Amino acid sequence: MAEKTAFRRILVTSGTGTGRTELSALDAALVDAGIFGYNIFPLSSVIPFGFTVEIVEQERKKLLLDHTRLGDKLYVVIARNVQAQFGDKACAGLGWVNTVENTHTWGLFVEHTGSSESYVSEHIRLSLDGMTQNRLDYKFGEVQALISSIACEGPPVAAVVVAVYALERW
Repeated sequence: MAEKTAFRRILVTSGTGTGRTELSALDAALVDAGIFGYNIFPLSSVIPFGFTVEIVEQERKKLLLDHTRLGDKLYVVIARNVQAQFGDKACAGLGWVNTVENTHTWGLFVEHTGSSESYVSEHIRLSLDGMTQNRLDYKFGEVQALISSIACEGPPVAAVVVAVYALERW
């Protein structure tokens, strides 16, 4: 069985980038977020029991993960937006909410993209409000979010926000 490093905390990081192509702009955003060089496996929206969510500050991004494990599997929830039209803005955001009724909390993530931070923020809030209303047997805390954005002023740009769950060897 492959070796898996589960963090028991979910690390949320963000980045922006510019590139000669849309794909290289996305790669630059992943480098800025501190998670380049992994095979990204997207997950859906559930924060498992007992996990905490922690935003990674800019100065810690270079220390985020073990870059001696290039090519390994990285399990994430990701919001990404790439724009190539001059004047357009790439905005990406993740929002989350955790249960509050006991010490073994769980929660929900949502990802949204758009052309403004306010649009992304509003849709994060609306989605999580609706999702928590679908789960009335649980009491949820306050909505939290992280949004990343960059304006296209020439070459293509990308914005990402990534919730990192686990790193696994092949």
